Amino acid sequence: MTTGYEHRIWAGRLAMAQRGWITTMRLSRGTSAGEGFGMVWTQRWDWHGRRTDRVTFHSGTTLDLTYTPEARAANLAALGRVFERSAERALQGWDGFRDSIPQQGEGGVLMEEPVGTRIIFRESPRPADHHPTEALPADLCSWSASAGSGAATPLSLALDFLQQRGDYEDELTWLYSTPRGQDHDRRWSLRWQVVQREWHGVRVAYSPMKWSTEALHEGKIVQSLQDAEVGIRALEVTHYPGSPSGELPPGMRSFADHMLEHETTERAKEIRMFAQCGELDEPETLSYLLETWHKRWKGSNTLREVMPEPTQDYVEGALRQAHALEPQAPLSTMP
Repeated sequence: MTTGYEHRIWAGRLAMAQRGWITTMRLSRGTSAGEGFGMVWTQRWDWHGRRTDRVTFHSGTTLDLTYTPEARAANLAALGRVFERSAERALQGWDGFRDSIPQQGEGGVLMEEPVGTRIIFRESPRPADHHPTEALPADLCSWSASAGSGAATPLSLALDFLQQRGDYEDELTWLYSTPRGQDHDRRWSLRWQVVQREWHGVRVAYSPMKWSTEALHEGKIVQSLQDAEVGIRALEVTHYPGSPSGELPPGMRSFADHMLEHETTERAKEIRMFAQCGELDEPETLSYLLETWHKRWKGSNTLREVMPEPTQDYVEGALRQAHALEPQAPLSTMP
């Protein structure tokens, strides 16, 4: 069940974009069952005609992921308030800090940001000649109370992704659709991603699925988000344990493989460090390397692949000499 209020939120994001403000939303699951978090950032890269680094305002809330109708309604209302608070702080900063750069402090209090203010406004003032315009028609940002309840909205679908799939993040931005240096009629797009932590019972590492669209009418956004869900369902049909296509979709890795790569890379760094320091002649070091190899990397070529060839030769030679291994024994088969 949705209300006209949710339609107003998307119209509000577009209205902020019309004034040059980028909005980012992140919905994530907490460490406790049924707990989630929602964050919204409102940011821009210019300040009253001057180019700046990113100036950001934010707001956040906790979410109830118990899947009850009451919890869902409360989450939608809470996210709506988060959008409004973030936008209000951004506009307050814009109106109240015309000759300095603001920053958001504890409790949402706005204050002057000393470093950016000194660089941009004080020591060598940048020229106030940067006034970008946005290629967003006014009717795109309109909101009507007759939008009706019961229809899907970008906000309600984002919450669906969080509850059914995993962490969700989107950004309404001009940064990826407008050529660098273009100040007039900047093009905007919505970019979003979903991060699933499990696939057919297999624990997966951080592997975001990403989409984007420049069709920013609310109905088009809803359709794009729904199409993304259809695409994920199609992958679930073709990629499963034992399937010919592989158990995981392209670009997705199991958590076990991710940890293997991470730990292998760390061990390779240690071996390079030992080689550079000339410490491989120490019996303790050799014993450590052999013990590590035996416990974790037996039968794997991953370590060999990430090591430079000179380091491979050095390590292989040192290990063979210390343990009288056969010269032809490859590193990946050492005990």
